Amino acid sequence: MPKSSLPSWLCALVLLMPLPSFALSCGDTVTSDVRLTADLHCTTGYYALHVPTSCVTIYLNGHTLSGDTGMPGISIYNASSVTIKGPGKIRGFSIGVYGQRSHALKVMGVDFEDNVAGASISHALSNTFAGNTFSRSSAIALAFYDNSTIDPRIGPGYHSIVDNAFTDVDGGVQLCGMDTGSSTIANNAFARSKAFAIRLLDSSDRNTIHSNVIWNATGYGIVVRSSNMNRIHGNGIDTGSIGVFVDAGLGSCNRPASAGDFAYSNDIESNLIRQQIIAIQFGNGGAGRPVRKNFARLNQLHDNVLGVYYRIDTVSNTAIANDVAGTTIPVIDESGINYYY
Repeated sequence: MPKSSLPSWLCALVLLMPLPSFALSCGDTVTSDVRLTADLHCTTGYYALHVPTSCVTIYLNGHTLSGDTGMPGISIYNASSVTIKGPGKIRGFSIGVYGQRSHALKVMGVDFEDNVAGASISHALSNTFAGNTFSRSSAIALAFYDNSTIDPRIGPGYHSIVDNAFTDVDGGVQLCGMDTGSSTIANNAFARSKAFAIRLLDSSDRNTIHSNVIWNATGYGIVVRSSNMNRIHGNGIDTGSIGVFVDAGLGSCNRPASAGDFAYSNDIESNLIRQQIIAIQFGNGGAGRPVRKNFARLNQLHDNVLGVYYRIDTVSNTAIANDVAGTTIPVIDESGINYYY
């Protein structure tokens, strides 16, 4: 049986084994539960720690794992049910946690500081990031990718990204590709993101984004590009450029041609979006990639320059029962074939 597909009962038995008491060294391969006994600083090698074995827990135990931007911190390859548990810090790496086929990965209570990217995960299902902080990432703080060029895909991602805080990052959370769908992004706080706080790309469908607080996003609060049937509700987006942006741009996660370049049936409901240049924008003004049948309803679009902006590439979208108090221009419809009242 491959190590990456160990049954859950066997993982439970592994958890009963005593933790080793020896100190970890840079470049160690971790094959059983370990607990840091001191800070560990690594500047050479392919990674600081490598995990190729399922059912492993790394307890940071209040310590800092640090390095430089030429290497990842913790690399997880083809291993399931790995847990990285704080309190503790992962600081200064190209990628703090790098996972490939890291199904059922759990990262909890970890402070990611001054990494180029906090965590980058590809071809994985059912990852959980909860109660972490991400600060000063110069790229995307937490990203999930499906870069596969082979069908069929392995299935929806079912990732859970909850109760995290993102501060002074270029991008906050990104889901990219078909296998990242059906995930939950909830109860997170984003402050001073530059490019975006949350972004869904390339058929990352059926996600739920709710109860997040986004403040002072220089670029976008929430972006949905060429992704469908997502529910965005109960979020607070305050002070920025564009609160929610839905478009059908070209893909970058090797989406199969059968998926098409569409953005449809996304539901933007009961959000508070205020002090934006544009509260909600559908379409990017391009041609041939329709944005259609999306809904914006029961939102509070307060004190914005423009409430709802339909670009020329939009068809049959609906804005209903939104409160536009203090917003200078409630709606603009360039195509003239959308609905709003």
